[in-house]
Amino acid sequence: MNKLDLSKGISVKVENIKEAQSVLKICEKLGMTWVYGNPLTNRWPIITGVYPRYLDIKDVVSNNYDPRYQEIKLEKFLDTFAIKEIYITQEGNTVHAIMKKNGEVVKRKKAICSEEDDFDLETGVNLAIRRLFGHYTNKAYSCKVACMVSWQPAFTLDKIYTVKNGEIIDNNGVAWGLETKIKSLKDLNSLCGAKFIEIEN
Repeated sequence: MNKLDLSKGISVKVENIKEAQSVLKICEKLGMTWVYGNPLTNRWPIITGVYPRYLDIKDVVSNNYDPRYQEIKLEKFLDTFAIKEIYITQEGNTVHAIMKKNGEVVKRKKAICSEEDDFDLETGVNLAIRRLFGHYTNKAYSCKVACMVSWQPAFTLDKIYTVKNGEIIDNNGVAWGLETKIKSLKDLNSLCGAKFIEIEN
């Protein structure tokens, strides 16, 4: 996790009053005041003057730019101190994963169980969370999986296999996924005539 060392002083560039207020709200929660001791609820210092400008933050907040302070982008400052929450809900055979930042929904993903499969909440939660954090992309799939059901001798029930760069090696040493790379657990289960679950990223 990225952390900001406020003890050394940082400068955050703001383009308007709204951005300045978002910085001050965080500094209020950190127990800071204006450099002269006034509470940060006093917004007069950011209402006057021109924009863009810098807010210097150390033990207190100042409107004056100090070149000795490290300049930090507004997005990084806000993200570092954001309150982040993840909510998981189930609706029938669908698991929803929702990410909130400072009370606002910023991302949502879901995992839908196929009608041919038995619904498993833990599997659905794991898939929805992986998608929420962007682990499913167009890149080749890499993961450790356990075989839960097998309709052919190439894969053994309860055995652990490794999917690497979109390929999986079966019991006979044959690589599956050479022509069309496996890109997800769904691809894996469709291709191999078996049902797998992920056990490790």
